[in-house]
Amino acid sequence: MKSYTLQNTIYKVLQVVVSISSFVGVVLFLKYIHWDIGIRFSYVPDVQTIVSELLDIITQVEFYNNIIISLGRVYCGFLLAAFIAIPTAVFIVENSKIKYLLHPIIELIRPIPNVAWVPLSIILFKTVSGSILFITFIGAFFPILINSIEGLEHVNTNYIKIAKSFKVSTKEMVLGVKLPAAASNIFTGLLVGMSGSWLGVVVAEMIGGQSGIGYLTWVNYTMVNMSGVIVCMFVIGALGAMSSWILRKLYKMLHFEMRTEL
Repeated sequence: MKSYTLQNTIYKVLQVVVSISSFVGVVLFLKYIHWDIGIRFSYVPDVQTIVSELLDIITQVEFYNNIIISLGRVYCGFLLAAFIAIPTAVFIVENSKIKYLLHPIIELIRPIPNVAWVPLSIILFKTVSGSILFITFIGAFFPILINSIEGLEHVNTNYIKIAKSFKVSTKEMVLGVKLPAAASNIFTGLLVGMSGSWLGVVVAEMIGGQSGIGYLTWVNYTMVNMSGVIVCMFVIGALGAMSSWILRKLYKMLHFEMRTEL
């Protein structure tokens, strides 16, 4: 069993390495042949320059401080969005009056992109951190809300009929039947919401922040340090992938526990 797990882990690591190597290889090839049709690759830094920049930046304490600041903003905004969006979805599905009241507002606000909220957030909040937290919250809130509503509205009717035959209360119906049945949709919303939080924090830090990985990316851009920009981009991607991996692990653990209890 341990041997199989080790082999599976090695296989997954090799998949990641091959995928990233293929992507980098294509970009380097296009740079080597001086591709200039539609997209210019001539300004893309060499691998040696990027690696040198990476080795330099990982020795700086400021780099890790900015990562910690961005992580704190993302996870705070994401958790706040999840704790508000999922109960709101339950209220909307369970109460038609609340649905009719909130649905027009949600549909009006939902399409507004994160970047459009930045000027308003700066006016609304007294601190920069507060405005950035708001942007990360907005980035996660609507994907979680919409996916949760979708899942709760399309629970298998057989589950509901069986639960009603046992005369369960509304609370037991929601907590014991509907939410577990909608778990897959809710999890999808959480994944998309996490991406939205990262998008929001980077945009907000680049436009109005004084710290964070997004701010560091913008500083490198203004200094025309493209290798630094690329390093920051890969760091953002790695942090986002790590966040999604954590969510998937948590979902598998909770899903397994739920099945065990059943």
